[in-house]
Amino acid sequence: MTVVIAVVVVIVVVVVLALLALARSWDRGEAARSPDAAAPPDAGVTAPPSFSGRLGRARGFLGDRLAGVLGRSGVDQATWDGLEEALVAADLGVETSASLVGRVRLRAEADGLSEPAELVGALKEELKAQLEVDDLGLRVADGGPSVWLFVGVNGVGKTTTIGKVGRRETAQGRSVVMAAADTFRAAATEQLEAWADRVGADIVTGTEGADPGAVVHDAVQRAGARGADLVLADTAGRLHTKVNLMDELRKVRRVADRDPGEVTEVLLVLDATTG
Repeated sequence: MTVVIAVVVVIVVVVVLALLALARSWDRGEAARSPDAAAPPDAGVTAPPSFSGRLGRARGFLGDRLAGVLGRSGVDQATWDGLEEALVAADLGVETSASLVGRVRLRAEADGLSEPAELVGALKEELKAQLEVDDLGLRVADGGPSVWLFVGVNGVGKTTTIGKVGRRETAQGRSVVMAAADTFRAAATEQLEAWADRVGADIVTGTEGADPGAVVHDAVQRAGARGADLVLADTAGRLHTKVNLMDELRKVRRVADRDPGEVTEVLLVLDATTG
């Protein structure tokens, strides 16, 4: 009887050990098949690219095009065409590219530039000159209220930008009137009202779907009557390819420029992810 019990115990122990070994083998197999488990905690996680890094592709693309120009043996019409094509391919636009190349041509004639490298150098100087701005301040008119129009496509943050600018201007002691001329977007007026309340600015609103020009007109008149310094006019998001909407924006500009107001700034708001 004792022998039988001993044999049974040995069998049970062997079975338990076998099951444990099988379980460990199964766990190791699952870990090998799981990329998350096999990889160290920080594997595959890369730091976000820097701003200069994001511009790398654009710089490289333009550099490759200009390298083709630099590789030419002299300056001829193909050289000028190559310069202009490089700028157009870098999304500078046809008119801007043609204008830049035209200025480089004038410099080449005046200074006797005859090598492709000299033309590329002159082009870089022209590009830098175009980006240099002496005064980055926003102009405020003397006498009557200044009008700053905020424009841009949908969702870039025009209304929020008005709130931030309004905070800055009121902190500098200027009296501000906000014009809720985005009468198309739902809750745009309520959003601007919240900003006006936060920064201590006056606000002029209209009904949903109302003429935005009428709202701006009323805001300018109120600013003139109360001696306010500045009108910050919100506008509905619109694309430059929509002729009727751009015509409406021109109308808003004309209305805002009537006495006693003066449009001193038109501010294009861009989202940081655009382009």
